[in-house]
Amino acid sequence: IEVALAARQTVLIRELRYVFPITQSQDNHKSLCILNVRLPNTDFTGCVEEGIATALGLVCQVVYILSRWLDVPLRYSMT
Repeated sequence: IEVALAARQTVLIRELRYVFPITQSQDNHKSLCILNVRLPNTDFTGCVEEGIATALGLVCQVVYILSRWLDVPLRYSMT
């Protein structure tokens, strides 16, 4: 049963990578993008506040989904 569970978790995580693709940004900021929304690394200059909030919300969704699928409790609530 544990082998089947691990295999299923692997499949779900691979599918999650297609739903929420995380890529390197194409600009000079060396940041990442989630669903083509730029997630600034540490320099927030020139960033739209709504864009940062959207990217962080998407990251929270991914973390929450992974925590449920892998049965790992989150230390802090994200609500």
